[in-house]
Amino acid sequence: MKQLLVIQKIKVQDANAFASSYSVGFPSIPAFLGSTHKLERILKDKYSELQFNGVGIVSHEFNLKGHRNSKYEKFSVVANRFPLNKKGKSNSFIEEPHCDLTVSLVVEINGITRNEDEFIFDVENCLRSCIKLASGDIISFKKPNLIGLDENDDNEVKRVFKTLMPGYALIERRDLISECMKKDSSSALDTLLSFLEIRSKAEYDDNKNVVWSSSRKESGWLVPISVGYVGISNLGKIKNQRNPEVLHRFAESIITLGEFVMPYRLNKLSDLFWHYYYEEENNLYVCTQDIK
Repeated sequence: MKQLLVIQKIKVQDANAFASSYSVGFPSIPAFLGSTHKLERILKDKYSELQFNGVGIVSHEFNLKGHRNSKYEKFSVVANRFPLNKKGKSNSFIEEPHCDLTVSLVVEINGITRNEDEFIFDVENCLRSCIKLASGDIISFKKPNLIGLDENDDNEVKRVFKTLMPGYALIERRDLISECMKKDSSSALDTLLSFLEIRSKAEYDDNKNVVWSSSRKESGWLVPISVGYVGISNLGKIKNQRNPEVLHRFAESIITLGEFVMPYRLNKLSDLFWHYYYEEENNLYVCTQDIK
């Protein structure tokens, strides 16, 4: 039996669309898992045995705050206006892309055996007052549900997936990159870009008219996603670090391939969940669906 906390239709305003140092778009996976981790830590003060084991992310609506005059031009960031300084001039700032989105979160939990109504009440209070999602403000959400189900019961799993429709579950497709790199011996970046590029070609039909067609290397709604960080320096302490009690390390973002799919297309419930993973040998701090 699994116990799920389902929070549907969370409407978020001004979330951080700077998913990594390389990409702009749907917020990073660590941003969602970080918010649920904070929720877990707050609730643990009252529910000591509570444990969040995995998080599923389903997107219902996404609106990137950008602008371009035509489809042939690049997007420009629609930046927020900052207050004027004492001299009546605008302060210098780095452009930060934002987005509005609506998502549902499915959290696999343990440790709630009684007072379920009280637990749901506490979750609602935390979402209203203590939690941001991907640095964005939570505007509204449906009342959370606590569901117990048998993962091997297809009917129960389908019933959960049905509550998440219409929407698109974000899943990891790192397997496509791995398989392609083995065949072509290409770099990870070149392989990632090859799945994202759209190839267009023109051909003549029977009437000698020009017909354009577009195709991609792999079918499906494939997107680049940020899943964590890799350490690029040794652990140590530096001046003015945020937490003086924790060792510091410089790190870079890790980008891989993700895919948005309808929840009913998933083979099993576990395909929905993202988990934290730490690999000391390679200095990896990532979120993955591939449980080691």
